[in-house]
Amino acid sequence: MVDKWVLGLFNRATYSRMKAFLDYCRDRKDIDLTIILGSSMLDEEYGEAGKELMQEYKDYEYVCLPYKSYKSEKNRINLISADILKHTGEYLIQINPTVVIAVADRFETLPFVTAAAYLNIPVAHVQGGEVSGNIDDKIRNACTKMSDYHFVTTDMSLKYLEAMGEEKSRIFNPGCTAVEYVKKNRIFRWDDKNLYFICMFHPDTKNLKEQLVHTEALLKSIVDFCFHKNCKCIWYWPNADRGREDIINLLRDWFEKYPYYLVKAINKKPFEFLRQMAGSRFIVGNSSAAIREASFIGVPAINVGNRQDVRERSWNVLDLPEPEYDSLIDAYNHQWGKKRYKRSNLFGSGDASRKIVAILQKTNFELKGPITYPFNILYRDGHNAEKDYFKLESKYKMGYTRAK
Repeated sequence: MVDKWVLGLFNRATYSRMKAFLDYCRDRKDIDLTIILGSSMLDEEYGEAGKELMQEYKDYEYVCLPYKSYKSEKNRINLISADILKHTGEYLIQINPTVVIAVADRFETLPFVTAAAYLNIPVAHVQGGEVSGNIDDKIRNACTKMSDYHFVTTDMSLKYLEAMGEEKSRIFNPGCTAVEYVKKNRIFRWDDKNLYFICMFHPDTKNLKEQLVHTEALLKSIVDFCFHKNCKCIWYWPNADRGREDIINLLRDWFEKYPYYLVKAINKKPFEFLRQMAGSRFIVGNSSAAIREASFIGVPAINVGNRQDVRERSWNVLDLPEPEYDSLIDAYNHQWGKKRYKRSNLFGSGDASRKIVAILQKTNFELKGPITYPFNILYRDGHNAEKDYFKLESKYKMGYTRAK
C-alpha cells in the first residue's frame, strides 16, 4: 500500500528544515508525496526557492498555489494567508491525502493547517511545542491545536505539548530534521584562517520601535569590529515579517557606505548557507539557526534582543537582551576567540526523518475521541497538569545554559 502524503512548504526556512526529510523520502516507492508550494517560495524577491526545489527533486508531485505578493499593502500577511487558506483547501479536496504534514511556525503554516483541519484531513505538525518569545509562538501553538500528530525536537517541547492538553500517544520526539541534514552532509569543516562572521537579524514584531535602534547598534559595532579585525560580515536579508522594509532601508544606507566590510546575502541554498555558517567565526542576530543548527555544528552564537529570548538553547549561545555598542564589541571578541564549542545534541542526534516516516507509516489515521484534553483529565495517574504547565514556564525562563 502506498501512503499518500502532502507537505506544505511556504518559505526557504521551512524548506531548509525539511531538506533531510525530502532526501530520505525521494527513493521510497511506498510513499506518494505531493508538495504544496506558496508564498515566498514562489517570490522572485526571495530567490524563487520553489523552482530550485522542483529542479532538485523531480520525482515528487507539486502544486504551486496562485501567489500575489501584496508588497505595497500594510495588511499583506493577512492577504497572503487568506489566499493560502482558499487555494490549499481547493487542492486538498482534489488530492485527498492520508495525512498533511505542516512545518514549524511561520505565518503561512496556520492557513495551510486550517484548510486541512476543516476538511477533516489528519495533520502531522513538525517542530511544535517550542517557545521562542515572539509572534511565532502564537502561530506555532495555534497549529498545535489544529493538528492531530506532533513531531517535536526536544524533550522539553514534548512536555510542553502534554501540558497544553495534547494526547500523549500522539506526541513523538524524533529530533530535528535540520540537524539531520547537517550530520548527513558532514557540514562541520572550519578553518581558523576564515575571516568572516554572519549576521541574521529579523523583525521583532513585539518591539518594532526598538528594532531599528538594535539594527543601528549592530551595524555600527560590526563595521568597527570588522575594521579592527580586517574581516567581513555576511549579512542575510531579513524575513517577511512586519517591519522588514524598515530594516532593509537602514541596511541599504550602511551597505553603500561600507561595501568592504558588509556583504549582502539573500536566499542561499540550504547546503550553501550551512556550509558558510560552519566556516564562520560566529553568528550574531536573532535567528533560530544560531540556536538550532549552530549548536549542533558548534558555531559560537550571539543572540540579540528578545525575539528568541525563551527558546531552549545550548552552551554555544551568548545572550544580549539589550544590545549596546560596548556589550556587542565584547561579545564579538569573546565568541571570535572561542573558535568552536563542543557539539550539542539538544535538538537530536541526526536521524529524525527515519523516525518520522516510520511513525507515520504505522499510524492508523482515524480522527476519533476528544480533540484536546482538559487539565483535570489529562493525567489519569494523579498528576496535576496545570501545576506541571507552570513549572515548565518557570523552567523556560530560568533553565538555559549561557555561553561561558
